[in-house]
Amino acid sequence: MLQEGEEPAWNLLFKRRLRVWQEEQKQRLLQKLQGYQMDRSRDDIMEWRWNANKIFSLSSAYAEWENQMQNQNGWLSVIWRNLCPPKIEVFVRQAVQNRIATGSILCSRGIFASGNDL
Repeated sequence: MLQEGEEPAWNLLFKRRLRVWQEEQKQRLLQKLQGYQMDRSRDDIMEWRWNANKIFSLSSAYAEWENQMQNQNGWLSVIWRNLCPPKIEVFVRQAVQNRIATGSILCSRGIFASGNDL
């Protein structure tokens, strides 16, 4: 609780001692939070901004995730929605993960020498 005249500050409390890498993440979070001001005249509330009634639902989270995925990779939504045959889905998934045994990938893995004809 803030006393009158006190400047608001973020004070993060944890149940256990943080590891070194977690401390670093905590510091990064605190740096990001510095730009946000606390409004003492309003109660703290949680709102889900991707739903009209501001209440979280799994369907609204999925819709927002799908929207972001379409914006980033429109072609992935075609595969994700099962509009392609399973063989195509598997092939595209392997291609995205660089798991198709092309000549350049086989050479990079040391299976073929770079000068060999495939």
